[in-house]
Amino acid sequence: MDEKFKVVEALERELSSKDVRAKAGRMEHLLHDDFGEFGKSGRVYDKTMILAEVPTWEYFDTVLSNFTYIELSQNVVMLKYKSNVGGIQAHRTSVWVKESNSWQMLHHQGTICA
Repeated sequence: MDEKFKVVEALERELSSKDVRAKAGRMEHLLHDDFGEFGKSGRVYDKTMILAEVPTWEYFDTVLSNFTYIELSQNVVMLKYKSNVGGIQAHRTSVWVKESNSWQMLHHQGTICA
């Protein structure tokens, strides 16, 4: 597996952790300024909204599995995976971009599993 995929998967897992969700500073660093999300709830978020709201959300243990990777370009990777949060499963995709030697999430989408 390409090293960049390992790095991006580790960052994705970090963003799902309780510690990072409680620290807006780390989240701010991991989310691109142009970040956007289509949440599993159907809501649309930008970086400002996520940084303001996520620390107030109730945290549930999160299990991420079945990662696949698509290299869109040398500095852009799309992850596809499945999450289980408090017993609710969702299909997820995220797009990570590398700028100035740092990977940041540009886009995320979650869709409840049928």
